[in-house]
Amino acid sequence: MSWTERVVLVDRDDRPVGTAEKLAAHRSGKLHRALSVLVVNGYGELLIHRRARHKYHSGGLWTNTCCTHPRPGETTIAAARRRLQEEMGIVSWLDGARQHRANGNSAPSAPLRVMP
Repeated sequence: MSWTERVVLVDRDDRPVGTAEKLAAHRSGKLHRALSVLVVNGYGELLIHRRARHKYHSGGLWTNTCCTHPRPGETTIAAARRRLQEEMGIVSWLDGARQHRANGNSAPSAPLRVMP
């Protein structure tokens, strides 16, 4: 049996209202928590990566350092640290957490930067 990743569904005020399978939440447009990590060096250069071509959305496009969804019971910071290590092999404390809403069709996200 394979593991299915779940996301935290939220209302417009970011209050949890349940969980859903990640792909189903994306396809249905359900509001859910998501985050992006932006790694910026001392020269102000942003570390970006190219998404794998087989990804179901934005495949092959250049994008932020990494992104993910907090799992049920996981904090935003813990999710960002997890994904930064999984995707980029970077183990670091994160600083500069800010929450914002991208738009009415997407979940709140928290851009984070790696501490020097």
